[in-house]
Amino acid sequence: MINEPTKILLIEDNQSDALAIKIMLESAEFSFILEKADTLKSGLKILTEKQVNIILLDLGLPDSKGLDTFIKVHDEYPDVPVVMYTGLEDEDLAVKALQKGAQDYLVKGKVDSRLLVRAIKYSIERHRLRVELKRMSAELEKSETRFHSLIDRSSDGILIVDNEGIIQYVNPAAEKIFCKESKELIDKKFEFSFESGETKMIDIPRGKNEMGKAEMRVMQTELRGSTFYIVDLKDMTEIVEHVEEKKMLREMTLRDELTGLYNRRGFYTHAEQLIKVSKRNKESVILFFIDVDNLKSINDTYSHQAGDDALVDTTSIIKKTFRESDIIARFGGDEFVILARLVKKSIGDKLANRFKRNLNLHNRKNIRPYKLSLSLGLAQGGPKLGISIDELLKKADESMYEQKEEKKEKL
Repeated sequence: MINEPTKILLIEDNQSDALAIKIMLESAEFSFILEKADTLKSGLKILTEKQVNIILLDLGLPDSKGLDTFIKVHDEYPDVPVVMYTGLEDEDLAVKALQKGAQDYLVKGKVDSRLLVRAIKYSIERHRLRVELKRMSAELEKSETRFHSLIDRSSDGILIVDNEGIIQYVNPAAEKIFCKESKELIDKKFEFSFESGETKMIDIPRGKNEMGKAEMRVMQTELRGSTFYIVDLKDMTEIVEHVEEKKMLREMTLRDELTGLYNRRGFYTHAEQLIKVSKRNKESVILFFIDVDNLKSINDTYSHQAGDDALVDTTSIIKKTFRESDIIARFGGDEFVILARLVKKSIGDKLANRFKRNLNLHNRKNIRPYKLSLSLGLAQGGPKLGISIDELLKKADESMYEQKEEKKEKL
């Protein structure tokens, strides 16, 4: 029945994420029935008892984790479309799941109601189309008219490409994706490389200085005794632009307005990722803690603009010293922190010496009415020593204050 509600099975053990999904679904233009399971076992039990239209599946469940979670569901219920609902660390696994038959994946914390509803709607439609295409390909000689009618109605762009890579058929949705009429595409070489069964993102030129994005999936079939390829294109342009806009807005909240460096929140966000990479590679890390000496005195004596200049100058010195791969942040009013991978033991000393040299070069230029003084402390962590950002910050801060006290004793 057309008005029958969409039956959705959510297999997710995190109650907060499950509630977020339910709230987002309430804005859908279609009615739905949401079944919830917090383990793979209970989810499979529901599937044996009830018919569902789509499964929203978390990859990290109490009784199953990783790609096996999807495989177990897909092997038992191949006729039910599956959308992955994953955390950031699961994105690689989600892509592998797509290659094995999943319809889509959504990343926790990066999806809103519009994207969720769209993913569900198109995944059901795409799955139904692909099931029908597989069934029909066996009897295509007898039902070619029905086949073309089916793909003409598809919201996905579909092209039929021959064994030489020449486009033989284009549906209306594909015309829209390429911004070209079928007569401009048919009998032309399909410009994108592909293999049967693969899934990948492609960039599609759309006139001057405009580029579209599409997810391409390819299926091999036999038509009139010859090998052809059905190229299925899902237009991702709007979704990618939406995600990029959200990334840009998120990045703005992680940056310090004056220096352009990461702020405290940005530091912790990116430092966690660097720590994970270092642990995986069994590498050490080193944290530098830099403090601008006498910043209050500069503000009081020369103006707050002069204080801002001191912070900007410090930023310039730090950028000249450290590498693009290092996490650099303005941690507080006059405090800066840098987290770096210690791929060689000598790197820590080299960076510290380069920092002192760049500071001296800056002061020799005499561009300010005051001499810029910076105190530096550092702390090292590694697989054997343990890696904790807060502990490294504490040790580096203590090291920096020791240097600051030594300066005072020399005065």
